[in-house]
Amino acid sequence: MAHFEGKDRRRVERTGLATSCISNFVFNNMRHSAIMVDVSEHGAKFAIEKPSDHVELEKGDELALEIITPYGVSTCTGIVAWSLHIEKKEFFFYIFQA
Repeated sequence: MAHFEGKDRRRVERTGLATSCISNFVFNNMRHSAIMVDVSEHGAKFAIEKPSDHVELEKGDELALEIITPYGVSTCTGIVAWSLHIEKKEFFFYIFQA
C-alpha cells in the first residue's frame, strides 16, 4: 500500500482506529466483505484486498453497511464518495452516511 508523505488536508483533528474493523456491505443485492481502515466525522475509508471480492463501485452508489467492532455491530446506509483501484490488488472506497 502506498504511504502518504504530503501535508494532511484535514481541518479537524482525528483519532486513528486502534484496529481495522471488519465490514460487510450489500451492493446490487450481493453481500461483500471489506475492512474499514480509516474513519472521520464525515465518513469512512474501506479496503477490499481480495481480488475475488472485487466489485465495481462508482461515485453516488448507495451501500447498506454492517460494521463489526469490539463493541458490537453497527448498521447504516452510505453513499460512495470515491473509489480507487491499485494495481488490481487492492480496492479502496470512501463513503459518507446517507
